[in-house]
Amino acid sequence: MKKIAILALSVFMLFSMASCNDSSKVKVFSEENFLEDIAPNVLYLDSCVQEMFCAEVDFDDSYLAAYESKSAYADGMGEIALLFKPGEESKYDDFFIDPTYSSYDTVTNFKTNSEVRDYLKKYLSDDVIDKWFLNDFLEYEGQLYLVRGSRGYGAVTCDLESVKYVEEKDGKQYVTVDFKLFDEFDHTETLEFSKVNDVWIMTDEVAPILNETTENIDKEESEETVILPKKDDYSGSYVDTQGTADIYSKLDLTYQGDESYEATVALYRLTELEGVAKTDGETLFFEDQDRQVKGTIIIQDNMAVLTITESGFENINQGDVFEFFVKL
Repeated sequence: MKKIAILALSVFMLFSMASCNDSSKVKVFSEENFLEDIAPNVLYLDSCVQEMFCAEVDFDDSYLAAYESKSAYADGMGEIALLFKPGEESKYDDFFIDPTYSSYDTVTNFKTNSEVRDYLKKYLSDDVIDKWFLNDFLEYEGQLYLVRGSRGYGAVTCDLESVKYVEEKDGKQYVTVDFKLFDEFDHTETLEFSKVNDVWIMTDEVAPILNETTENIDKEESEETVILPKKDDYSGSYVDTQGTADIYSKLDLTYQGDESYEATVALYRLTELEGVAKTDGETLFFEDQDRQVKGTIIIQDNMAVLTITESGFENINQGDVFEFFVKL
């Protein structure tokens, strides 16, 4: 009996030790370790925000684009016929040279768009990539080129030092990160992370509602600076999404009294106009004195149409029409 008792006790102790060992293998979640693990994910999100997408670019090896004809250009959506070095325009008089003079800079670490996406997918989900990755690269004769238009790049960045852990919910982890505009705080976004094949992947990015980002600014306005709105106030943001979920071009109008609006027009891969739009009946007459551009703005059913009437800017011509189909 003593032998049986000793044997039973030994078996019990072995099972107990095994259970202890199994429980010791269970990892305790650490916010600090988690933030270290996802640091590369946020870094690559920032690369997307700055429209670099982890590409290594030789900006000294830059080209311009030419099309077979103006119709082939198709407002920048057509197929490029050839790339050439700046200063060689006279060699290609028979072609239609890109009027925006966008630059095409040689990428040294990727050859195709698919390679870029595959690399980003190690850290970001397809949904997040689709939000940022549009027509940013050109595949031409076995080489990949980063496209840069006339607008600014790198103005918006992620503040990598601002990442903060928020919570766990339904098996997913959430953090916040601050976005900066010209190195000044702009807004805070919430990032969602999910475990995929035992690796953290950023699966969602949620920006705040516009009213939330401007609420504090509105509160700081004094009664002396508040401008009463006019009866038919066209103030707001009108955008062209080109049938996607992303904003390509944007018209911002802010009523400033005296029947006039502060107007900013961001035209995709073209330029940004800034000036004043004065009302005359149901028509707004816009003028950017610096770029010597004038036009009329008609707003109807939350849609805005800008028609250029005069232009001293080489990339915008009299008669050009820009449509903004949605009011935010």
